[in-house]
Amino acid sequence: MDAIRAKEKFDSLKSEYNMKFEVKDEQIEVALTVINGRNVLGLLPTGYGKTLCIVLPTILSDESMITLVVSPLTCLIDDQISSIRGFNFTCTKIGSDMDKDDILGIKEGKFSFVFSSPESALMPQWRSVFMSDVWQNKLKLIAIDEAHCVSEWGESFRKEYQRLFELRSFFDVPVMALTATSTKEVKADIFKYLQLSDECTDIVFKSPDRANIYIQFYKRVTSDYDESLKWLIDHLRLRVLHQKNILCIADQSIEYRKYFAH
Repeated sequence: MDAIRAKEKFDSLKSEYNMKFEVKDEQIEVALTVINGRNVLGLLPTGYGKTLCIVLPTILSDESMITLVVSPLTCLIDDQISSIRGFNFTCTKIGSDMDKDDILGIKEGKFSFVFSSPESALMPQWRSVFMSDVWQNKLKLIAIDEAHCVSEWGESFRKEYQRLFELRSFFDVPVMALTATSTKEVKADIFKYLQLSDECTDIVFKSPDRANIYIQFYKRVTSDYDESLKWLIDHLRLRVLHQKNILCIADQSIEYRKYFAH
């Protein structure tokens, strides 16, 4: 499947999944990479839609599959589970507060997406589940969300991040590592601790630069703040009166309220 056919298939199916947005080229590229059996490191900006990258292989695949998603924080996991359930997928998480139905459902492969922290996924009691015929046949993807945590946390207080490669020893499936934060050093750590090779791993990159976010400096030529901030008043009147929140940072205490009263 090429990118054009993948986009056409997504557009034809998205109404079934309550999706009213357009898929981005990089999201398609990330998904197709793992569908074609290769690992992928997705370096995508914050808010770019990394959850859709995780979901797309299931949408584009013609077979029932399980995706194991490793995420660092419970709040992030809960948000993603809520989003994915909104797309009409079955989804749950591995954790200490699981009920019997969820445990049984995971063992029987009834959930399309199973989320876990590194610590929970590597607990001994799950090894027999991962090695079962159900999981060996149905698991098609391991996704590592916020993959920079492998580097930033794995060497300090969350050592299990350095052991995530063990999950790969259970399954012969591609790895999708996603992050919005990656220096050369972080990328090297991700490859090292997930045991990704250059020969078997593609990198999909989207610049985080946003043209609508910039820093602009104005030289104050008078001590009269009313005169100095006239440009701000004009700008607020013309362009951003509809904004709910406006942040101003000053190098000394100033009464800003009167300027926003305009």
